[in-house]
Amino acid sequence: MSKTIPAKPASILKLERELGFKLTSFPSRPQWNGESRQGFWLNRDGNVTGLILEEKELSSVAFLSDFPALTELILRDNQIADINPIAKLNQLQSLDLSTNQIADINSIAKLTQLLSLNLSWNQIA
Repeated sequence: MSKTIPAKPASILKLERELGFKLTSFPSRPQWNGESRQGFWLNRDGNVTGLILEEKELSSVAFLSDFPALTELILRDNQIADINPIAKLNQLQSLDLSTNQIADINSIAKLTQLLSLNLSWNQIA
């Protein structure tokens, strides 16, 4: 019996409704070509392991509780100040929060699997 993976998981459909725009389903992590991207990718089990939301004027990341399997998160060029919800993403390996309004980064210390971190162009004291 083969397992069918839906093109868009319920968590992505919910996020699209909350944000008011559609996300692209990438087969794997896309290479950055200078253009803004919004999308996600899945692992073999159908879990969302990558999420990109660039230049969307996001101020909250509370929606991340719906994505516990994330290993890569790109939220550059938004208006995010509070990153505490990210601390619960214990599988996160790569995080890009550049060009936001982040001042307190203490919650990132809980991300023990983190290998890559970009916090440039924030308000970190």
